[in-house]
Amino acid sequence: MSNSYPYLLRNHIYSLAQKLQHRDFPSMMAQADHAQQLSKDELQALQFSKLSALLKHAYLTVPHYRATFDSLGIKPDDINSLEDFRQIPVLTKEEYRRETSQFFSTQPRTPLYIESTSGSTGSPTEFYVSQASSAAANISRIRALRWWGIELGDRELRLSTDSSRLASGLWDPIRRRWKRHYRDRLMNRRTFASNQMTPLFMEQLWRFSKQYHPKYLFGYGNALYTLARFLKQRGYDGRQLELIAVVSYAEPLNESQVDTIGEIFSCPVADEYGASEVGVVAYLHPCGEYHTMDDFILVEIVKSRPEDAFGEIIVTLLENWSCPMIRYILEDLAVPDDNANPCPSGIGLCRLGKTIGRKNDLITLKDGTIVHGQVISVLMEFMPSVQRFQFIQKDFKLFDLIVETEETGLSVEDEAYILAKLHKILGQVEINIIPVREIPLENSGKFSFVRSEVNSR
Repeated sequence: MSNSYPYLLRNHIYSLAQKLQHRDFPSMMAQADHAQQLSKDELQALQFSKLSALLKHAYLTVPHYRATFDSLGIKPDDINSLEDFRQIPVLTKEEYRRETSQFFSTQPRTPLYIESTSGSTGSPTEFYVSQASSAAANISRIRALRWWGIELGDRELRLSTDSSRLASGLWDPIRRRWKRHYRDRLMNRRTFASNQMTPLFMEQLWRFSKQYHPKYLFGYGNALYTLARFLKQRGYDGRQLELIAVVSYAEPLNESQVDTIGEIFSCPVADEYGASEVGVVAYLHPCGEYHTMDDFILVEIVKSRPEDAFGEIIVTLLENWSCPMIRYILEDLAVPDDNANPCPSGIGLCRLGKTIGRKNDLITLKDGTIVHGQVISVLMEFMPSVQRFQFIQKDFKLFDLIVETEETGLSVEDEAYILAKLHKILGQVEINIIPVREIPLENSGKFSFVRSEVNSR
């Protein structure tokens, strides 16, 4: 592909493709760029104006929200503040799955797309996202990548799920494969499945990358870390790719993993926080903090207890008028950001504190004590013989620690150290340490370091 293609894609081809879907991309991009420069008060006014319009539309045209408002004895005009707004009950994935037909608007603004997610239960859920909401997610990503010097059309190498491998039947996998092929060519990228990060696959990926010369890598956090670790073990110099940045998404990375990726590729590591059913929620900015996409989404962090340092993330999509999701629980956890200082780059978008994983990353002990899985991650950083681990809570008193090690396995001293530290954290519980040569990825290509089967019941 010629060197002029990124320019053509950025300035002509992408706008034309959006115009065919009745979207004015240049205008939408200009509005988004303007919104991120607004003051806090101006952004809140814009956000609440969009929210008020959405609530009125939902009450008039969406059966679920008509019933919700009537049961509360209120009307949309009674919602005059965020405190009023929080009268509306939160929406769970299970409730949405059970009553999907009740969320469709009788007066949809734009057509709907289907987004599918399995979540922590493994039970597929189909979400209906409006064309306008999908466009907002794309705009959010394009705007945030610019913070890192990445422009629309810059050559991208992507590591994510190959949905064609997970599809059933004969024609659906073929259709998905061709759709991805043509979309990749249009967007000047190549996508590789992260489902099987084998040494042979990563060797081939490395050779391809040196020929392809991507400007940036974009992919599941664990896949990017696995690739960086492979290059380090093989003695390959990731600096040869001359990347602008590496962008992770879908999985939180710990500080050690981010450092490894940054060291191997000699570039900054950005992070996108979101979900397939809601799009982009927040992006890590070069200032070191996450900014939420306030012009398109309303983000709340709700604590179960006032003394908790973290809370559950609840979102409202402001552009999804065709199938509204109001106060939807993402089942993810984050720490609120209390920093009152403005972003040094002048970005007015609100900030989200550190995202710390999913609700199922919490370990709940019998006495109600909650231990976050990140504690386990920090402990394992002191074990250089452990390549990767998975900590599974089977019951209140039973845990499996699966460790991926070299041929020699864990030493007696290391095993005793781990057990002593874990017992200090968890109390008198049974912990089975299971050494393996390789811990397989999930079918989606993701990887869970900590999982509680107690919290998923």
